[in-house]
Amino acid sequence: MKREIPSVTQDRVLNLVSLCLTPKGLRSGEIEAAAGMTAGEVRMATKWLADNGFLDSTKRIVRFDFGRQGCARKPLLFWTLTEKGRQRTQSRNGSLG
Repeated sequence: MKREIPSVTQDRVLNLVSLCLTPKGLRSGEIEAAAGMTAGEVRMATKWLADNGFLDSTKRIVRFDFGRQGCARKPLLFWTLTEKGRQRTQSRNGSLG
């Protein structure tokens, strides 16, 4: 049977993303650090949330310059709330207060 609502861990990720003040969203690594979760836990939580319409991801290529050694390009995922995710966090925060 498929779950309809996020788990406690997934709700924690939603709340962290909802607290992000920038419109670009939070990187997966920022979620890991803020939530005290492992990369695997964040990956599974964000995958479920994205598959069920709570989060949306944007892949951005970030360039790191290493001076004379050259530069590297690394793709990073940035997570933002969808309308469904906003409604979930507002209803959870409203019921807690």
